[in-house]
Order: sequence, then structure tokens, then C-alpha cells
Amino acid sequence: MMEFADYDNGITADKIRVAGVTFSTKRKTKVQYNFLPESEQQNNNIKGVKNALDNIIYETGTTATDTGLELGYDILRKHGRPDAVKKVIAVFTDGFSNSERATCRVATKIKEDVDIFVFGITPNVRDSELECMATTSDGIYKITSFASAAKITNFLRSVYYSSK
Repeated sequence: MMEFADYDNGITADKIRVAGVTFSTKRKTKVQYNFLPESEQQNNNIKGVKNALDNIIYETGTTATDTGLELGYDILRKHGRPDAVKKVIAVFTDGFSNSERATCRVATKIKEDVDIFVFGITPNVRDSELECMATTSDGIYKITSFASAAKITNFLRSVYYSSK
């Protein structure tokens, strides 16, 4: 994720705004970091996001993807820029969700306003679920190695930065 942003087109209140939601068992699903305009300015940058990512603690549990999507969408609706910039949710998952039906229902609603990219991290992901979450089939990625992660990062940078 950090490779996606650079210092010329980086994370600031007027360029790229970033928030992160971790999703596990519903009671463990929460906003982990939030670098939006009202956040302290020293954290509203690439270094602040990197520090937040480095400090996320992995929690075991089930996978409440529907709740994670809803939290992410709520952040975009409340704090996203009102102008015509792209709004994106990136879902990184290492397994199938508690309820594919609930996840697909939420994703279908969100895709009306937001582009959703989905990253399957292990072979334990359910292809049908990745397909229902992603805005298009081009937005589904399976990360099997560092090389595949780099290829995906380069692609996303080209999509985002070419649309500015």
C-alpha cells in the first residue's frame, strides 16, 4: 500500500486521503487509522500512514468483510472530497468472509459510488466472493509473491495517477 503513494502525489488533505479499517470477528472490526483533514497534520502524510500500518496488530478471528466494507464506505461518505476525484476501497483478504451473501449485498450497494479493488492474499479466498466485491474483473488480484504485489502496485499507480 505504501508503494502506491509517492512524495509528489502523496497523502495530504488535498490529494490522497487515507483511512484504514481492519476486519475480523464483528466485535474486532474497527477503524485502525484515519488521515483525513481533521486529523493532526503531522500524521496526515505518507510517514504517518506507514507508521499506522506498521503498528496494526493482527487479530485472529472470523472475517466480517461486510462490516469492514460498511465502515470504509462510511468514512468515504463522511470525509471524502466532494469534488469528482476517484473514490476507492481496496480490500485485502486472506480468507472467505463470514457471509458471502452479506458481503456481496454491501459491495453491490457501495459499487454505485466507489471503485472496489480486491486483493486475495492466500489460496483460501473464495473466487466468487472476490468477483462480487470488485467493481470489475480487472479489479481482482491474487497476491502470491512479492513480484505479483509489485506488478499490482505499478498497475494501480498507473490507473490512479493517469486520471489526475
